[in-house]
Amino acid sequence: MNEDKTVMMSTNKQSSVAGLIRVSVSDNKQQTKVMEFAGTVIIGRHLSCNIVIEEEGISRQHLKLYPASQNWVAEDMDSANGVFHGDQQIKSLQLRGETTLTLGPDGPKILLEPIAEKPAEVVTNQNKGEHTRLIDTLVKKQRKKHLLRTTLLTVVSAIIIASLVTIIVQQKQTIGESKNIAVDLFYDMKSLEVTLAKTEIQVRKSGSISAIADVKKRRKELSAMKQRYQSYLDEISVSSKAQMTKEDVILKVAGDFGESELELPQGFVKEVLVYVDKWKSSNRLRNVLARIDREGRKQIVLDALRDYGLPEQFMYLPLQESNYQLKAIGPETYAGIAKGAWQFIPSTATEYGLKIGPLAAVREYDPEDERFEFEKATAAAVKYLYDIYSTEAQASGLLVMASYNWGHNKVKKLVKKMPPNPRDRNFWKLIQNNKLPEETYDYVFRIFSAAVIGENPQLFGFDFEKPII
Repeated sequence: MNEDKTVMMSTNKQSSVAGLIRVSVSDNKQQTKVMEFAGTVIIGRHLSCNIVIEEEGISRQHLKLYPASQNWVAEDMDSANGVFHGDQQIKSLQLRGETTLTLGPDGPKILLEPIAEKPAEVVTNQNKGEHTRLIDTLVKKQRKKHLLRTTLLTVVSAIIIASLVTIIVQQKQTIGESKNIAVDLFYDMKSLEVTLAKTEIQVRKSGSISAIADVKKRRKELSAMKQRYQSYLDEISVSSKAQMTKEDVILKVAGDFGESELELPQGFVKEVLVYVDKWKSSNRLRNVLARIDREGRKQIVLDALRDYGLPEQFMYLPLQESNYQLKAIGPETYAGIAKGAWQFIPSTATEYGLKIGPLAAVREYDPEDERFEFEKATAAAVKYLYDIYSTEAQASGLLVMASYNWGHNKVKKLVKKMPPNPRDRNFWKLIQNNKLPEETYDYVFRIFSAAVIGENPQLFGFDFEKPII
């Protein structure tokens, strides 16, 4: 059994002669996390909880612990599957010593130990759950005022950013070099990124210049947090080496696309290198990159991606779609004919504000069709990518690619079956649990491997300069 001992103090300022409580959570992988709290503790599936357990059968808010007089009390929060002390289901229980509770009949076990010792260090004003509930209350009071609501949502993001940055520092101090904590931090950041992205969608619809500027400020703060996370990875020697290897570059690009570089599926690196070799069979990558740089299209795409805070590596997507050919025309399909560099089908193009020309039903170039206008099509495509990235794909860049190629509605059916959180809804989980069409599999690996080559062309045997600087 792996044990991860962490001091994560609840920031409720209430004190009690009941002292502290040590909570040890054992999950279904036989891993144990140990935390100590001074105030009320909520355990459940929702991200606002003090202790988040993302397992089947756990309610959003499942168990509450709080000090009362000289004892701690454990209370079921009307959970769906109950709380058990031995074989007996309990509603409320005073803890008079070491006690083991089970969430649900066969769920995770929680060892509770009331203690008198003071922790070495107490983190104050950093309880994400408390802040989230506070902002939720404010949002409900102002629900009819759309602009104020979106502004408050950006405040939520700012608070969570501050909380998570402090947690990084605290966890580095208390548990040192721990990959498990790095994974937890990664998915905390991804959850924040999804929240911020959804906020930005609402803010952009409001048209408020100040609110949009505020969201961009929050995005910069998130970027700074990602840099802290990368420093943490370097500290635990996940990706820090004097000279980067090919595997290091693949790990970095996976992270740039929003995937957890600590959880790459077995064989992924080897498969990427196979696709790198495929790119070596022709000068296609080198020639297209040189052409779009010369014609100014690369900068148009990068500017649009940066404006939405999307991974810049999505620049390689239209390269795979059409080689950046402005007049590219796809085959006839049940959804219509895809046209332009971004290969929009008629329905999606219309949804994202592009005018479809009179020749939409035939495989011919149409000067009246805005899918052939590169700047307009790029703006629409980036907005489409952003919507997928921030909703169904849960900030998983490779899942966005699969959606773009395979057809958004088809992937939607698959991803809806996956739990709606970044830890369980990402490309790694998609390919582990589903067989993708060969075309989609090839599409994703082609784009990803092109991005890997672009990160360090010389390392992979290519003679052009790094495209994204």
